[in-house]
Amino acid sequence: MSEEIPLHRILFLDIETAPAFPGYQEMDPAMQRHWDSRAKYLMRSTPSTSEELYFDRAGIYAEFARVVCIGMGIFTKQGTFRLHAIHHEEEERILREFKALLDKHYHEVEHSWICGHNIREFDIPFLCRRMLIHGIRLPNILSLSGKKAWQVPQLIDTMDMWKFGDQKHFVSLDLLATVLSIPSPKDKGISGKDVAHVFWREKDIDRIVAYCLRDVKTTAKIYLRLSQRTASVDFGEEEE
Repeated sequence: MSEEIPLHRILFLDIETAPAFPGYQEMDPAMQRHWDSRAKYLMRSTPSTSEELYFDRAGIYAEFARVVCIGMGIFTKQGTFRLHAIHHEEEERILREFKALLDKHYHEVEHSWICGHNIREFDIPFLCRRMLIHGIRLPNILSLSGKKAWQVPQLIDTMDMWKFGDQKHFVSLDLLATVLSIPSPKDKGISGKDVAHVFWREKDIDRIVAYCLRDVKTTAKIYLRLSQRTASVDFGEEEE
């Protein structure tokens, strides 16, 4: 199946997220109550306060977090790999710009694919939920509500490719890159758990964007290996 997909029609994707507010106290009381309820479950494995857990853990929950960067990459017909990132201070602008891109270039679902690592469980559901929260109509390629995994072939998940049917197996992008002898994107001084701090405390979006794009490039390299494709691609310099 992978061999039949035109490489230039695959959009490689990674997102970076952070808590929606710089701290627990900035949430309105209703959201604080909801977070307190969620935090009770997290406290079972992480002894901490609800306020501390908000900054450390809220970034992975779409109800309590926001998108800070969407990194993308495409293979060109000329044999190069191009990268692009969308980021703004306002999350809604990020999501609307991303929707416009999908509507323009990937509206024909049967001829469009999105590839990422664990995108079925994280990136795509997160994007869809945040779009709906902002009242943004989902683009065709992301109209997935109520569908099973096998009903959305337009999503290519490199973690699923590595599972080979083993539904209990989780592997991080970092580990998969390492075992495949691909330079790890996590060796540049930042990882997903650092994004909240870098975004809200350091206010260094450029560092987050560079990290996000390294993930996109690594995912594309892993896809080529797992799909056993022999395309010759110029990925450019390793450091973005």
